[in-house]
Amino acid sequence: MDLLTFSFELLKAVLPFCISWATVYVVIRIIYDNEQDKRNVDYNLRIQELAHTKQQEEQTTNTSAEKGEVLSTRLQAYERLVLFLERINPQSLILRVRQDEMTAPELQMALLLNIRTEFEHNITQQLYVSPMVWNLISTSVEELITVISAVARQMPTDASGLDLSRAILQYFLTNDHTLALHQALESLKTEAQQLF
Repeated sequence: MDLLTFSFELLKAVLPFCISWATVYVVIRIIYDNEQDKRNVDYNLRIQELAHTKQQEEQTTNTSAEKGEVLSTRLQAYERLVLFLERINPQSLILRVRQDEMTAPELQMALLLNIRTEFEHNITQQLYVSPMVWNLISTSVEELITVISAVARQMPTDASGLDLSRAILQYFLTNDHTLALHQALESLKTEAQQLF
């Protein structure tokens, strides 16, 4: 047999094996690539699920943090309003504002100015308290202004600031008068305690 015939016979025997092997290789490669794609898709889905879970946890945490911040802000508002009411309490207000050389009209003006300034400084706190409590606070401010003005009108023209301060304090002691300020203070405390 000659070389050409031998090569042709060899090729006829080997060629089907090579085609079969190439076919098996291509099929296995396709299956492998499909499995790899499925793994990649599963991996990407898992990463997306984890990212979504993490995002939900962060939102929950942020919502909790925001609620905590709102609660903290509300508590600060209650604290500021309690401080405001304590500062405009007639006893502490007079002690803080009155000076020895003041006349009654000067003390009256200083007291009223101090009350209005403190009130304006705290007016934004109404956002954090109930309308009922804010109404009590506003009423207590107006009541205090009215009482100071009424007592000052009854004073002699040459009265001193000390005389006016005594008369204002005497008014609240002798009339057994419950200030709206005290009611507002109690309502503030009660409302603040309900936050917990």
